[in-house]
Amino acid sequence: MVDVRSESHSQATAAAYAYNAEMASSFRGSPGSHHASLHASAILSQKRARKAAEEDANRLYNRVRQLQKEEEKACKRIEDTKRKAQEILQLRERNEQKQLEKEERLQETKEEKAELEKVLAETKLLSRIEALERKQAVQKEHRKAQAKTVKYRKEKIKAVHEEYDKRLNEEIQARMDKEKELASLAQVEMRLIERLKLRQVQQQKALDQLEAALNLGKKSQAGAAQRLYTPQNTQQPTLPEEPSEEDIARAFSVYDPEGEGSISTQDLEPLMCDLGMSLNPVQLSQAVAQLDRMQSGKISFGEFLLWWKG
Repeated sequence: MVDVRSESHSQATAAAYAYNAEMASSFRGSPGSHHASLHASAILSQKRARKAAEEDANRLYNRVRQLQKEEEKACKRIEDTKRKAQEILQLRERNEQKQLEKEERLQETKEEKAELEKVLAETKLLSRIEALERKQAVQKEHRKAQAKTVKYRKEKIKAVHEEYDKRLNEEIQARMDKEKELASLAQVEMRLIERLKLRQVQQQKALDQLEAALNLGKKSQAGAAQRLYTPQNTQQPTLPEEPSEEDIARAFSVYDPEGEGSISTQDLEPLMCDLGMSLNPVQLSQAVAQLDRMQSGKISFGEFLLWWKG
């Protein structure tokens, strides 16, 4: 920076030299008395000029100092402004960097939040699915338990019913057996009663025949004896005395309790005994062959009556 004070002093010195030179040239052409007055006036003028120059120099110096201070202040303000501007720029850059980092962190936070929400949603969905599966499994187990309980109850009820039906059937069968036994005993009783009645009738007839034989004599006894006995080689057995159809029907019904109108071939021998005729095995076989030509094991009342009368 140029020194303003030294430059102003040089200008004032140059002005003083110029003024002295002008005054010296004027003194060379003047008389002596006038020369002293001018000399004093020149000195005074120089003093005044010097003072004015000094004052101007001081004022100029003060202004220069003021300007220098202002310039220094301006430079300082410029430096401060530049520094502040640099700081502001740096601060702005830092703020922008922070803002960028903040936005990046915010974006990352948003992405993390979105990812977290997605994970939470998936976790919640999985939890709901697991809860639903557990609920379905529990319901399935409950249904299986109910089905098992129902099946057990049904089986138990079925077993109770089967046991009840079994006992009922046993009781019914026992009752039917007893009723059958009673019916069989009743049939045997009826058969025995009928046979007893038939025996009583035969006994009465035998007594009547005996009495008649005693009254008629030997001849009548011989004829009666001939009727009582049948030769061994005859094909058709005969009775000592013909019983009536009513007697035959009564004796036949003893062996036909159901009223079917037929008897078994095995009942022929006791029926013949009830009617007062005993058959040997040959006669019995011949009679069965004649009465059961179809070999059905049954003998009808009509066939037996025709055979008896024939």
